[in-house]
Amino acid sequence: MTSYTNTTLFPFAKSGAVPSYFEFHATDAGKRVGGDNMVYTLWIGTNDMGVLLTGNNPEVTVVDVAECMVNWVKVLYEFSGATNFVFQNMVPLQHTVLYTSNIQMTEQVAAGNELTKLMLQNLVPTLDGAHVAYFDSHSLFQDIFDHPENYLNGTAPFNVAGCITCSGAQGTDQDSYLWFDQLHPSEQADRIVAREIAKVFEGEENQWTTWLS
Repeated sequence: MTSYTNTTLFPFAKSGAVPSYFEFHATDAGKRVGGDNMVYTLWIGTNDMGVLLTGNNPEVTVVDVAECMVNWVKVLYEFSGATNFVFQNMVPLQHTVLYTSNIQMTEQVAAGNELTKLMLQNLVPTLDGAHVAYFDSHSLFQDIFDHPENYLNGTAPFNVAGCITCSGAQGTDQDSYLWFDQLHPSEQADRIVAREIAKVFEGEENQWTTWLS
C-alpha cells in the first residue's frame, strides 16, 4: 500500500484481530492515531464463507457473517470515534481452486455482498459525520479473471484457474497468477487491490468505489 500512497499502515488482519486492536488502542501510540486522517478498511469473507459450506458451525448463516461485517463499522464509530471507512466486499470465491464452479459458494457470496450493501446503506444515516466507501472487490476480481492481460504481468502464461502453490511457480512467474494457493489471492492480485484502495485514500475516483456517505 505504501508504494502507492503516503500512508502509515496498522494491519490487524490476523487471528485475534479484535483483542489486538483494542490492546493497541489502549497504548500511548494507539491513542495518538485517529481523527480525520485515519481510514479504516475491512476485507473479510474467505474463511468465513468456507465455514458455512463445511457445516462446522451449522448455527452460523450468511446473515450472521454480513451482520458481523457491518457491525464492525458501527463499533469502530462508537468506540474509537472512527469516521472514515472503506468497506470491501467479498471476491468471487467460486473462481478459487478450492471452490471452482461451486454453485453454492456463488450464491453465498452474492447473497452476502448484497446483504452487506443493504445493511450499510441502512446504517450510514445513523453515523453522523462518517464517510463510508463501498469498494467492489467482487467486480474487480471478476475483471481480473475475465481480462488477466490488463492486470497480471508475470513471465509465465496468465493463469486465473490454478494457483502458485499448486504449480510450484517461482520468481516473476508468480505474478502471472490470480491465486496464491487454493483459496487466497496472489501477491500480484494484492498489489492491484492496494493500488485501487490507495486511490480512495488519495481522494481519486475509481470504477470500483461507491461512496455511501
